Amino acid sequence: MQLLPFGRDCAGVKGQQLDQTQGRPGWTRSDGFFLRAARAMDASVGSTAKIPPPTMSATLPPHLHFLMVSLAAQGQINPIRNLARRLATLAGARVTIATPLSSHRRLFPASTTDAGQPDDATQELPLNPDGSGIISYAPYSDGFDAGFDFQAGPVDLFVTHLKSVGYRTLSALAQALAAAGRPVTCVVYTMTITCAVDLARDLNVPSVLYWTQAAAIFAICYHNFRHRPDLKSSKFTEVIPGLPRLRAEEFPTLIAESNPTRLPIEEIFAEVGKSAGEKQRVLVNTFRELEAAVMEGEKGSVVYVAFGSITRPAARQVEEISRGLKDSGRPYLWVQRKDGGSRAAVAEEGQGMLVEWCRQVKVLSHGAVGCFVTHCGWNSMTEAIMSGVPMVLLPDRIDQPTNAALAEMVWGIGVRPKAGEDGVVSAAELQRCIGMVMGEGETGMEVRKCAAKWKEKAAEAVANDDGPRRPAQAPTTVRSGEHLAGGPAAGDGRERPRKPACVGLACMQCMEKKTQPPLDVL
Repeated sequence: MQLLPFGRDCAGVKGQQLDQTQGRPGWTRSDGFFLRAARAMDASVGSTAKIPPPTMSATLPPHLHFLMVSLAAQGQINPIRNLARRLATLAGARVTIATPLSSHRRLFPASTTDAGQPDDATQELPLNPDGSGIISYAPYSDGFDAGFDFQAGPVDLFVTHLKSVGYRTLSALAQALAAAGRPVTCVVYTMTITCAVDLARDLNVPSVLYWTQAAAIFAICYHNFRHRPDLKSSKFTEVIPGLPRLRAEEFPTLIAESNPTRLPIEEIFAEVGKSAGEKQRVLVNTFRELEAAVMEGEKGSVVYVAFGSITRPAARQVEEISRGLKDSGRPYLWVQRKDGGSRAAVAEEGQGMLVEWCRQVKVLSHGAVGCFVTHCGWNSMTEAIMSGVPMVLLPDRIDQPTNAALAEMVWGIGVRPKAGEDGVVSAAELQRCIGMVMGEGETGMEVRKCAAKWKEKAAEAVANDDGPRRPAQAPTTVRSGEHLAGGPAAGDGRERPRKPACVGLACMQCMEKKTQPPLDVL
């Protein structure tokens, strides 16, 4: 089980750190969130009888305590229990599972009195003999302690009660846990429980959505609530890799206008779409091999666009790039700084995503990225080479025109669009080059082949840790203006070691003689 925060570790759990815009493109992750499979491989906790509290809780790490909130639906409770078991056994965490009183009674029938009230605040289960993890069960009220019939009852009334009564009773539970020396450090919640998000914010701890349905359903819901597409359009699911064209009756009813639980679900997705400062996280009850295309994005399908920290394309060029990306029909991630310059609009129907910053290496190393539209700064190019990503080359100044020429003509890892007389690359030309790099034509296959070759060679160089190839003899430090020395040594006939050139590619004497001395690494 992996708990992946947007930007920081979640209450000390060891997980891969991801920034909001770290750039793992794919259309279940747009606008700053990324899906990772939550592997629920363990069986549910078996016994539903009252379990005596353990005596070894003093050995638990005090900073790891997850409050996991579920509805009274077995399809949510079972995944929650499996996730709790994984956290407790693998991370040595304490987990409190909070379920509505109606389901708590089913889990622990001996824990309720004749009056129907719990006589024990929590039921604890020791998972390991050394006490490295504990699961506790605690009831809260959803406003319907005798249970709620979703087939017959007014669901909107349930949603209203859950939001108010649920928040109040969960808040009381969190206060009781803190008073007992077990403060909550992270809140995990299932769908529609928006009050859990409010609770986490009040406690100033991270909140994590645990999506207990398929990643494909999450992707459809997020795309719907975020971009408001036309559900009757056949293109609705085309921007979500791994999904076929769906008929209207095949869409999840979660997104239907008539769905009474639509509002809280929409609120949940609004929370998911917030910035990394809110520390939003998402877990999905699936595994990668089953829904790899949905979670990771189609391999090599995304265009990444970034122009470094200095280059600012002119307003006209930004417009052309925007239209070219849209007309390409490919999903894209575009880094546009907020420190001045023109900004483009994102294409409709969720095709594109604009961010102000990202971890570029993380973006380029993601398998979904198939093309890098770059200003040809050397740092950006080396990162693309290391990642094996072919490029569309839009150089601006300094070393960039030369870098672009080398990339296209020598290394074969990119193509240069032809600018018009006004120096602007048109949308059609950019679209052509993107299609050339990412398409199935001869040029695209050759560029991708070269990119893969240089990625392999770069990896070998890093593995050898030798940097630039060094000469056999130790280099000699020289002063500026000192010229190459060489030739046979007196007596033995062997050539003397040559001093390296002065700092630079060649000294003035070499330039005047139109010779190029060999380079040494000083």
